[in-house]
Amino acid sequence: MDPRETVSGMAGAVCCISAGQPFDVVKARLQAAQRSSSGPAIGPIACAIRTVKGEGVGGLFKGFHPALVSSMTENVVVWTVNSFLRAKLEDHVEEDDFEIEKHQHAMLGALTGAVSAVCICPAEVVKVRQQTRTTRSSVVGVAREIVGQSGPGGLFHGLGPLLLRDIPFYFLFFGAMEAYLEHVPASSTPSLLHSAVSGGLAGSFAWAVVFPLDVLKTRQQVYAGSQSVLGTLRSILADDGIKGLYRGWAPAVLRGFPANGALVFGVHTSRLCIERLEGTGPS
Repeated sequence: MDPRETVSGMAGAVCCISAGQPFDVVKARLQAAQRSSSGPAIGPIACAIRTVKGEGVGGLFKGFHPALVSSMTENVVVWTVNSFLRAKLEDHVEEDDFEIEKHQHAMLGALTGAVSAVCICPAEVVKVRQQTRTTRSSVVGVAREIVGQSGPGGLFHGLGPLLLRDIPFYFLFFGAMEAYLEHVPASSTPSLLHSAVSGGLAGSFAWAVVFPLDVLKTRQQVYAGSQSVLGTLRSILADDGIKGLYRGWAPAVLRGFPANGALVFGVHTSRLCIERLEGTGPS
């Protein structure tokens, strides 16, 4: 494992949450309003304006610290594991001019997603339980409650849907990034701007496709896996129809561009800084 990728993943997580948290807050509030209100649902822009009017700009950054911890955990795993898998593939091929193709990047992304899902599941369960409560509760308090009610296995409720979400998400994310970069004019080092745009477009595209699986994951984690994945899906469809699988879709997809663009920008900027400190990068 390369510790430089670990540091880069942490830097990317800070950039990701800083850029994407307002969208995440709006998404969460839209979902809560749609589930609890019998009146017409408001749109994401109206929700954001209402939040700022009632709570100030800081209202759009509520839950920043738990989100940052969760994002750091995920991105440290994702970028460290993905770098490790790429290095193993290159070592296995043993060709001097070998370059990983975009479909191989996508497959490595899928493997990365499987590892990431297992590692972040406990943090995801705690985060989702905390976000859906109306009373204040600490991260440690929520974790203790889950373990007390369901044992250690309670921290892995919803792992199935999480795997179903993250494997295709990272397949699409890494594959789409490479597909974009293939169309960038050849240069010795892709610019940070192109890297950020590739991450943003890939993030929005991946979220647009996998979002229904995220709804399934959240429902399972909130209700402690009381139903099977298929049972949860049937329940959502029976209550709300297909639209129930797309609550909060618009802010999630909109968030994908700035959040994932900032993530990739942070990762690549951190890599460049580390290379310069080591004397191996461009001056």
